[in-house]
Amino acid sequence: MKKNKGIYIHIPFCDELCPYCAFSHVSSKVHKQEEYINRIIEDLKEVKGDISSIYLGGGTPSSLSFSLLEKLLKALEIFYHQDLSFTIEVNPTSLTKEKILLFKKYHINRISIGIQSFISSLQDMLNRHHDYEEIKKMINYIHEVGIHDINVDLMYGIPNETMDDLKKDLALFLSFNITHLSTYCLQIEEHTLFFNKHIKEMDEDLAYEQYSFICKTLKEHGFIHYEVSNFAKPSYESKHNLLYWRNEEYVGIGISSAGYENHIRYTNENSLTRYLKKESSREEEYITPKSEEEYFIILALRLNEGISLKKYEEIFHFDFLKKYQKILTPLFANQDLILENNRVYIPENKWFIMNQILIQFLDFNEDN
Repeated sequence: MKKNKGIYIHIPFCDELCPYCAFSHVSSKVHKQEEYINRIIEDLKEVKGDISSIYLGGGTPSSLSFSLLEKLLKALEIFYHQDLSFTIEVNPTSLTKEKILLFKKYHINRISIGIQSFISSLQDMLNRHHDYEEIKKMINYIHEVGIHDINVDLMYGIPNETMDDLKKDLALFLSFNITHLSTYCLQIEEHTLFFNKHIKEMDEDLAYEQYSFICKTLKEHGFIHYEVSNFAKPSYESKHNLLYWRNEEYVGIGISSAGYENHIRYTNENSLTRYLKKESSREEEYITPKSEEEYFIILALRLNEGISLKKYEEIFHFDFLKKYQKILTPLFANQDLILENNRVYIPENKWFIMNQILIQFLDFNEDN
């Protein structure tokens, strides 16, 4: 069977700094964008084999100039085929009709729009500035040019956000003609402005209440909750992100990008200067059979499809239910895990405490 393989390309440039963002980013005012794109194109020449998906993430890929976007997209044409899934992340403030037409010309068929919130007080806190009517017009135009797979990002768990705020945001998001919605509970991470300002995360019970409301509302509107943070209309799941959760291979290109190839997981270093000088290195983790099994389990359990017992046995040559019987018995009894149709999965009402379930597989020792 033909294996899926993806390419993730990190575009670190941003027009503005988001105070919650821990991803590697560089001001778009830095005059090294063309050098960076040239290096990306050099690295792309080393990619071998068939590619099933491409993802341009950031940062803000749409902050690149029209000419640089075209230069990069032209270089990616060699990977095009009819079934390619091709996503670009965009910020509403740097998205133009001209760029949307460019995306269509070079076979981009999925656009992910970083919105987060429309509540003015929350926008101010998140340093996001966009207008509902303008975004609605832009989404309609994306459909007009023939791109129909559209994701929007929604953030919840923002300090001082009320349930009324969330309900208003969800109603506005659902008024768009979209096929996918990604949700993110605000987490305060080191090396962010929020962390430096000692901003505190929302109380966990309140965040859970918001998460539950999002799950219920999106389900009522025909979205499938296929991954802990992601919802899609039928057949519109993110094909690229499914590579990650199904433990399949992907190439990471650009600073701070991650990849998984030939039993090695790696993260490229985040120095723009060293990358441009071809002096950059990467952190590598060799994937042993044991760690491959752990990745397979914890990633599969993020999905509503869970672990296929047949696929597990084909890959690892063990009976999953027998091998993990000691920890599965209480998890099944508490309905933290469900066994159904030759699959083991976490029910949706336990996804918010998923980490407490997954850690038991990482701590598992057959000899105990």
